[in-house]
This record gives sequence, C-alpha cells and structure tokens, in this order.
Amino acid sequence: LLVGSRQSLFLIYANSLGLFVMVAIVFASSALESWPASLTLQRLLESHGVELWEWVAAVRETRILVLECRLAPAMQVPIHVVEERLSILRDCWVQAKTRDSLFEGILNECLQELAELHETLAGGSMYSPPDAERLRIMQEGAGRLRGWYDSKILMAPRKRRILNKLLAVRFLSSGALGGEGTRRG
Repeated sequence: LLVGSRQSLFLIYANSLGLFVMVAIVFASSALESWPASLTLQRLLESHGVELWEWVAAVRETRILVLECRLAPAMQVPIHVVEERLSILRDCWVQAKTRDSLFEGILNECLQELAELHETLAGGSMYSPPDAERLRIMQEGAGRLRGWYDSKILMAPRKRRILNKLLAVRFLSSGALGGEGTRRG
C-alpha cells in the first residue's frame, strides 16, 4: 500500500507534534518535586521524629536480607543475622504500634515475612546454634573423614613433607615465582 505525499506529510507533522508533547510532559514532570513533597516530609518528621528514618532503614534492610536469604542455599543462610534483624524490626514495630503510626502495618508485614523465613531456614543453616544431634553427626562425619584420609595416604607424612620442601626449593631456584634463577627446559 502506498501512502500519498500529503498523507505522509500529515503523518510526519502529527508524529512530530506528539513527540514534542511527550518531551514537554517528561520535562515538566521532572521539574516537579518528587514524593514525598517537602511539606509532607515535614509533617511526617514532626509526627514521628528521627524514628521515621530508623523504620524506613529497617524495612529496606529487611527486604534486602529476605531477598539474599531466598537466593542463597538453605545451608548458607546467615541465621544469626536474621535473628538480629528480627529483634531490630520487632523494636521498630513496637515503637510504631505505641505511636499508632501508619508504618505499623508495613513493619508488621516485614516482621511476619522475616519470622516465616527464620522458621523455615533455621534448622538447615550452618550458622544455627548447635544441638546435641547435630554435634553427634558432625563428630561422626569428622571421624569418617579422618579415616578416609588415613586410608588414602600413599606415602608417609615425613616423606611427603620432605618432597614438598624439595618442590619449593625447585620452584625458587627455577624462577617460577618471579625470582632470578636459571631455567631448564
């Protein structure tokens, strides 16, 4: 389909006008103050004080921690950090609840999410406090590993140490570590 020359000129003018209007809207909206406006921010600070920043920081850090914990394997989740964050978040939630703040709901939601995460991952984390069963399993595993290592030894420990020292002398004398030595091919 071919478009006539008048129609194509009209389309070019209409699209140019639309582009100009969009650019004007973007510049006008960027000139306006972003939320929260200074008046709203002043009212929030008057009603909550410095604690407001603590609550916002607690929510932000909790969300980041939850994301990191969900991405990490269950064994590597730092459960002690989760427990510290739980106590900090609980303190912020109690402060917000006593002030009857709107942030109480947000803090409660984050607290519930973090408590659920702690409940599901506490048993499998290597940072969780040891219990008797876990210690017994770890000691049995250590004994088995020691036995496996001893059974796989191909030479006496003294001979291995001497050979390692000879290998180190060879590296140092050949200049493999950047020293000034003679190199043999």
